[in-house]
Amino acid sequence: MAYLVLARKYRPGTFEGFVGQDVIAETLKNAIKLNRVGHAYLFCGPRGVGKTSMARVFAKALNCAKGPTADPCDKCEQCKAIAAGEDVDVIEIDGASNRKIEEVRDIRRNVRYAPSHSRFKIYYIDEVHMLTTEAFNALLKTLEEPPPHVKFIFATTAAAKLPETILSRVQRFDFRRISNVDIVKKLTEICKAEKLAAPADVMALVARRARGSMRDALSLLDQIISFCGGEPDRDAVTGLLGALGDDEMARLLKMIQEKDAAGLLKTASKLLVRGMDVGELLDELAGYVRDVLVGQSCGADADLLDRAPEGAAAIVAAGKGLSADRLLYVAEILNGARRRIREGQDDRIVLEMALVKLAQSDGLASVGELIEKLAALEEGAEKSAAPSRPPPAPATQYGNVTAPASRPAGNPRRPVTPASRPMASEGEPDSDPAVREDAPAAAPRPAPADAAELWRRFLAEVHAKSSWLYAQAASGRLQRVKDGEVVIAFPPDRASAREEAEKPEHRRELQNILARMLNQPVTLKIVTVQGGPALKSPTEAAMSDGMIQEVVQKFDGQIVS
Repeated sequence: MAYLVLARKYRPGTFEGFVGQDVIAETLKNAIKLNRVGHAYLFCGPRGVGKTSMARVFAKALNCAKGPTADPCDKCEQCKAIAAGEDVDVIEIDGASNRKIEEVRDIRRNVRYAPSHSRFKIYYIDEVHMLTTEAFNALLKTLEEPPPHVKFIFATTAAAKLPETILSRVQRFDFRRISNVDIVKKLTEICKAEKLAAPADVMALVARRARGSMRDALSLLDQIISFCGGEPDRDAVTGLLGALGDDEMARLLKMIQEKDAAGLLKTASKLLVRGMDVGELLDELAGYVRDVLVGQSCGADADLLDRAPEGAAAIVAAGKGLSADRLLYVAEILNGARRRIREGQDDRIVLEMALVKLAQSDGLASVGELIEKLAALEEGAEKSAAPSRPPPAPATQYGNVTAPASRPAGNPRRPVTPASRPMASEGEPDSDPAVREDAPAAAPRPAPADAAELWRRFLAEVHAKSSWLYAQAASGRLQRVKDGEVVIAFPPDRASAREEAEKPEHRRELQNILARMLNQPVTLKIVTVQGGPALKSPTEAAMSDGMIQEVVQKFDGQIVS
């Protein structure tokens, strides 16, 4: 007698035999008990979770000699023929190879005939999403109003590819992936029935590699038994499957934490020599990092981690000393490497570069830490510059404020982007946020303390009104403010920006902003600086600041606005 593989030998024969699909099994049983069986069903879900087996059990329940019954006898002629796939009244069709309109027309012609010896004629179409559009259209009328003796059961791994017209005519059931804990439990029962040793760590390894598919798990178990005999050894199983145990992945994560690039590369080389696929290694490690993140966030919750309690506790322990930011970075590097391999790049080179990069990930800092460092650098620079500040330059009178006409070169002011509020140095008033057009009227604000502060706040308010107008105005510079007259100068190479600023609607907007800031009527003049050096762009002006140069070099950054 030919050997029957475990996946077929232990295929569920009753509704109670399914693992992880209790809700679907209970719903179908109740439909039979209440005499509310529909004419068309759709079973959706990943491979190996029981869609075809559920269809056969449902067919047995409808056509059993004692039926319709929620508990088919599995002994009558109909039940045996359906279980073997040989019943002439239960027609199983492969949608991938019978996808054309001609095959559907055959179904339409044959549904009118009564079943030969059963209660119902049942059509089961697997991978139904492979049918052509014309085939689906030909099936619509028959699917919506079939003869009373006909039932349709469809199965698919890609329900999104089905037309809405089909989905609206069927009762849909979504099969879920089977948890690792349930797979281990079922594998242990089968090993006991087969009189095989079933080490828990080996079964856990098989369950994780099966990725929620009971059929895959049973096929792997068959392969392990053929290789190891009746007593599977963990080392032999890891070598056969090219899989990683939790302890090995914990060691890899420890190497990342300790910046051990050499250890990571040597370990990866051993795994590849052992037969492990590069993509599988990346997937296994990414999944382990996911578990560590979940363990950090939720604790040793065995349900979320899909592991036995002792395995969940080990996951939480492996994550100690690693921040969530660093783990997210590790996951992103692993996913990026997997993506590049799918694009066709050399898998080993991609893996080794990713591992070296992971070993250097300890220097990462969160956004909050970067902000704190920038603030500390700024504060230190201002304090160091304060004692050496030269005497103020001759003052220029504008409005009711006296301010230096120009800032000494030895005390450059940090350029500020309009999107953020400038930090007021000691002795200077805080700058106000940009004024919205729809904001309620407020009391007059104090005029800026000096010309540089005026220009800075002016650009910020222009940016709040219009980003495009700000781009034009930022090309100029404040040349003079005196007796209610404000002069903005543009360099010769910014003629187009000056023309835009001089347009009546733009000039009026700029003049209104200056009047509000100075608390008095203002006359705006826009001129061109003839023969003078071209003005620096805001980015060039920022890069001339020594402190900003230091920050850009230290953090390998760039000025974006």
